[in-house]
Amino acid sequence: MKAQYLSEIMDDLGVSKFTVKVLLVVGVAMAFDGFDYMIVSYTMPQIAAEWGLDSVQMGGLSSWSLLGLVIGGSLSGIVADHVGRKKTLIGSTVLYSLLSVLTFFSTGYGMFAVCRVLTGAGLGACIPMANTINSEYAPTKVRGLFVALGMAFMILGQILAGVFAVFVVPVFGWRVSYLLGGIPVFYAVAIHFVLPESALWLVVKNRKDEAIAIVASMERSAGIVPRDWRPDDILVPPPAPTVGVKGLFSRPYVFATVGLWVNAFFIAAVMYGINAWTPSMLLIAGFDVSSSYGFTIAQNFAALVATCLAGMMIERTGRIKGAFFAFALAILSCVAMSFALGAGHAAIFAGCVFLGFSVNFAITCPKSLTPELFPTEFRGTAIAFTAAVGRIGGFCAPLAFGVAVGAGMPFGQLMLLLVVPLALAVLALAPCVRKETKGVSLEELHGAAR
Repeated sequence: MKAQYLSEIMDDLGVSKFTVKVLLVVGVAMAFDGFDYMIVSYTMPQIAAEWGLDSVQMGGLSSWSLLGLVIGGSLSGIVADHVGRKKTLIGSTVLYSLLSVLTFFSTGYGMFAVCRVLTGAGLGACIPMANTINSEYAPTKVRGLFVALGMAFMILGQILAGVFAVFVVPVFGWRVSYLLGGIPVFYAVAIHFVLPESALWLVVKNRKDEAIAIVASMERSAGIVPRDWRPDDILVPPPAPTVGVKGLFSRPYVFATVGLWVNAFFIAAVMYGINAWTPSMLLIAGFDVSSSYGFTIAQNFAALVATCLAGMMIERTGRIKGAFFAFALAILSCVAMSFALGAGHAAIFAGCVFLGFSVNFAITCPKSLTPELFPTEFRGTAIAFTAAVGRIGGFCAPLAFGVAVGAGMPFGQLMLLLVVPLALAVLALAPCVRKETKGVSLEELHGAAR
């Protein structure tokens, strides 16, 4: 039998029941993650009213979660590259679920902040693991789409958080939202039994027999009789000379690392700032709770559509062209929203939808670059650290929004200021990629970096 890279075998099998199962299992975990993160934004006004918080403290309600996302995100990649993607995903899901339940018992701002930092550590570990697993199981021709669909599940969870906030929180109070956030601890058990470990990671760890067993399952799901693969039939890419965090700054990867980190910082700052403050922004503008949450839900629904479309677009136009188009659209949406805020309900509704669509379109287009530009030995570390740097931007943004609002800056002016970080984010991508990564297997990209 001809020796092949694992990605070549997966590409020959194409999209099967096996790969769809992986996408769905990881996707549901991402949906729980999205719910647990976004519920803070929807319960922010009620918490602030109960505890008498000022605008800066209100922004902090969301930022504490993001501080945890930075911690959990940065550590999860290192852990995953050593113990595996599956174990890290399960551990992170259990962590944020249990801490969400503890948040239910918060007696004040301090306890809430501690709980959300620890909850955020679990949430921050979950997201990069989902992206890593999706990128390592997706056939090459749909790798970008699978990564985008994983993010779409997270946005679906954010939409469900909004629906829950509209219909349940006014009746039962804000605390019940965090009690519900404990449900994923049971889902972690399902992940243990249903989700396979990354076969690419197993091969790199010289656990080829386990990888071959997974290949056999993939072949059966594709409707063919499993072939008699032997360990020598599975090719292993040349090892990276430097791995871990040092590998991110080694000669083949340093430009990609810096560019992706700058991009992640600024686009996350924009997205998390908008997500955290949109409900409160609309309430301050004079809308009732149902209307403001309804606008935000519509914004997130537009983000869901945008994420799916972005995944399809980058498979046609390529990663870089798609990103430049998406960021131009995001800049336009911020300008449009700045004018819409003073133009009535219909204009604000359209502005929210356009803003949610375009910003998430922009944040999704570069998502597949991180798993594509780094080898399996430290792919998890690369994805996790890139996400963690983005969360630093996300941590700063809600607080910065709170300072600006407290100083009396109109939201229209705040929207216009977002043009600056968006421009810096897209410019940072230019030196990242020397050649287009669309349609190139992970092993080929790995070898090209050597």
